[in-house]
Amino acid sequence: MSAPATTAAALAPKSEQEIVDGYNRLRQDQSTLMGRIAELDAERHDHSLVQSTLKELDGARRCHRLVGGVLVERTVDTVLPEIDLAIGNIDNVLKNFNDQLQRKEKEMEQYMLTHKISLKGGAQAGARVQGKASEESSRGVLA
Repeated sequence: MSAPATTAAALAPKSEQEIVDGYNRLRQDQSTLMGRIAELDAERHDHSLVQSTLKELDGARRCHRLVGGVLVERTVDTVLPEIDLAIGNIDNVLKNFNDQLQRKEKEMEQYMLTHKISLKGGAQAGARVQGKASEESSRGVLA
């Protein structure tokens, strides 16, 4: 009679604290991905501003670009293709991060269904995250 009890205990996969810790790890991973996506999105926006400004200028005009901490003098014709390439690379990385974020969200949903997790105050938690993101985006350059 004790054998079935021990096998049932062995089959119980995780304690409540282990389940919560696992969910918190998934949320942390999701948060990290969202932060990286926000950083790259801002960087892409900056590159796009420079690109749109340089497209209006004469190709022989001198411009400066910061490369590895060194300010280098080049022409617009030289810098513009490099910026286009950088924007393309950022777009590729953003696409990969967005795909990873979608997979992480599906993994979180599956984890929640598997372990029957329900969040208390889910709408309030989302509002806090949204409020924090809008607060960060409203900060100036020097903040």
